[in-house]
Amino acid sequence: MRPVFLAEGVSVANIPRIVGTNHLLVAFKQNGHDKVFDSIGFNLGEFINEFDKNNNKVDIVFTIEKIMKDGRAYPQLRLRDIRFHNNMN
Repeated sequence: MRPVFLAEGVSVANIPRIVGTNHLLVAFKQNGHDKVFDSIGFNLGEFINEFDKNNNKVDIVFTIEKIMKDGRAYPQLRLRDIRFHNNMN
């Protein structure tokens, strides 16, 4: 069993998109840091329209996985849940 993490108030770093049947691809970064983390949310495609309606500040619950690209290993966040901040927060 992998540890589950919570990151609060992270910023969306790219334009979210849907892949496959209903999987959300989006990148995040923590405020004050330049590192961008790619993420995938299996069956979380219903959140796609929420990114436009909100401040793009979100809290995310995730596990960390390793993916291979071009023969190299990279971390990828596997989203479990997303909570959007409204424009007041």
